[in-house]
Amino acid sequence: MASFRLERPDLFADGSVVKAYAAAGFHAGSPGAVAAQATVSGGVADLTGLVSGVEYVAVGGEHTVAFSPGAEEELPVLFGSGDLLGARAAVPPAAHVLDERDGTAAAPVHIGVSASFSRIDATTRAEVDEQISPGTDGPDGATVARFAIKGTAGSQVQVSAGVFSAWQTGEANGGAASPDACAVYGLAKVSNNALGVAIGNYYECWRLNAASKGQTASELRVRNDSGASDNYVVNGASKSVGVWLNASGTNSSGCGFQIGHGFAQTFDVGFGVNEGAVTGAAFRDDSNAERSIDIRGKHAAAAIRLSAEAGHIVWVNTTNVVLGQAEGTDNFFTGATVGDGFIATTALNKVVHVGPRAAGGERATLRVGENIGIGRGAADSFGGGKGGVAFIANAGTPPNANPVGGGVLYVEGGALKWRGSAGTVTEVAKA
Repeated sequence: MASFRLERPDLFADGSVVKAYAAAGFHAGSPGAVAAQATVSGGVADLTGLVSGVEYVAVGGEHTVAFSPGAEEELPVLFGSGDLLGARAAVPPAAHVLDERDGTAAAPVHIGVSASFSRIDATTRAEVDEQISPGTDGPDGATVARFAIKGTAGSQVQVSAGVFSAWQTGEANGGAASPDACAVYGLAKVSNNALGVAIGNYYECWRLNAASKGQTASELRVRNDSGASDNYVVNGASKSVGVWLNASGTNSSGCGFQIGHGFAQTFDVGFGVNEGAVTGAAFRDDSNAERSIDIRGKHAAAAIRLSAEAGHIVWVNTTNVVLGQAEGTDNFFTGATVGDGFIATTALNKVVHVGPRAAGGERATLRVGENIGIGRGAADSFGGGKGGVAFIANAGTPPNANPVGGGVLYVEGGALKWRGSAGTVTEVAKA
């Protein structure tokens, strides 16, 4: 037989009774038979009649300590003897301080939580400001649990403050909605007369070394090993989604995704899609929003910029192309100057004006800043003329029917001709 001297006056007060149970199969609700017990005196409890090398759990009041007779130090606090989950190593390292296991594959548990941390808090602003920088909250203010890890100068691997894993293998009962697997569930609530912001989660990454590889506040990865690729779903959640935002409650929310400027620094790019990352559409709108894109800020370079390799702007339904009236004097599409339209070159040559004429009639409805060419039967040929020269190519098929309510002007064999509504063809100018 063996004995163990438990010296934890910080946990077990004098006069309290400490009971030892075999760690194998120990559960707080059903600890099993008492292997030994002792009354704490002078901060010490001598537990006798134990087996050397066997792990035990000492319980006294609200505290639990694991130990083994013959070990130089107390073992980690151990709860249960279930299967160890969430580790990638073939033989995962043992816990140093706390090891809680609840259920095995052969004997899984059912409803309820394995561990619960609850706190009703009334911390005042003055109490926090006394120990922390005034006006600062965070992990040392009012927190239920704090997880922290620091890699020393000799640390060569990733350090993780918390790892959460959820693995669902169960099926729905009776064909109902399939049970999900949620690794982290965060819920923040502000009620009554509280004026603070409800923050579901807050992530901050802090880089102090310019030579390091960088920082990422939140990395999301969607891994699909199902054997089939997923497509975008118009009305509902796609089968695989990187971020799924929904507004709920009884009132509309302000913004689905917002980039702030609360700390006097900026992002180089607000939304970026890496090369090769998307195969369909980088941005797609299937909503019934009043405006699909509403640009209101001041943009020195351009509101929308297309590079030479970007491709064309395509209207799928060409019968529904409407260029709306621009806001500006004389109701013209405005460029660098009121009345100037689409800017075509870096020299700011004004190409096209479109819009109703001004009240005095001094502006044209359509103006072309340089030469204009009509027809596609031949390349433009302006005869050396510049600035207001019009070229009309020979008609591929000269008009052979009478126009109604007007006439048609065309070129045939280099001669300018006119065909009226009565069918008379007049040569306006010779070739």
